[in-house]
Amino acid sequence: MSPLNYYMVRHSTQSLYTFEATVVLAVWIVVLVLWRRAGDRRALAVYVVGGLYDSAIEMLAATSGTRTITAVQLFGVIPVGFPLLPLILGFFEGGVLLLVGFELVRGILERDRAALAVGLGVMGALWALIAVGAAVMHAQLAANASDLTLTVRPLLTPGSLVILAGCYSVALAYVFGVRRGDRRERQGLFLWYACIAITAAAWYTPVFVSGGRRIAALVDGSYLPVSMGEQLAVLYGFSLLFEAAGFYLPVYVILRALGLIRETAAPELRISPMST
Repeated sequence: MSPLNYYMVRHSTQSLYTFEATVVLAVWIVVLVLWRRAGDRRALAVYVVGGLYDSAIEMLAATSGTRTITAVQLFGVIPVGFPLLPLILGFFEGGVLLLVGFELVRGILERDRAALAVGLGVMGALWALIAVGAAVMHAQLAANASDLTLTVRPLLTPGSLVILAGCYSVALAYVFGVRRGDRRERQGLFLWYACIAITAAAWYTPVFVSGGRRIAALVDGSYLPVSMGEQLAVLYGFSLLFEAAGFYLPVYVILRALGLIRETAAPELRISPMST
């Protein structure tokens, strides 16, 4: 139960989960092709690390009762429930999100235009697909479609706040403790946070506008949307900027430790001796 009576309520359909599973498979193909053609395994490694990291969070939330998981039919015929459904959600929400963030961050740090193109391209393509899906979802919500499913997660609970505090502590201890004095590490962590937040915001917004994702309060056994001011404050102020981006801060430390995020130092200024 949420102490402040705020809940993340997400309306989904069988087709939405099918879409997410399809994206997960498509991104697997993309990262494998990038590896085979460019000989760079980093995108593949980040997708795996990010997907498994988020899947672990999804499974923990499901087994602890923090998030309800309802079995669905992928493609209308394949029954999927726990633990495969949290795995799909983890690779879609975490794996793809972190892959985009990684490509943007390394594009900036390494001055790699190809990485920036991949990051922006994947983010733009998924934003367009999610926007179309959100419009379809809005129509289904209005028609009270029979295949709608509901997942509910309490916000601002003591347990989730403790986990978030741990995530921030790990990241800050790394840049201000282990790598103390390295200004570029602090810049890298800030870039990671900013890119994750921007990418998540691009995906949050069309779903929120369509009504597929809402902040609600529990009133007499029903989840009722709170005021628009509370919606924006909790969804963007807490869920996006503090929670969503914060949960993924330790992944920056993991990727640094694995050598997957590198940086290019500023070019040295070469001064030729003046001839006399």
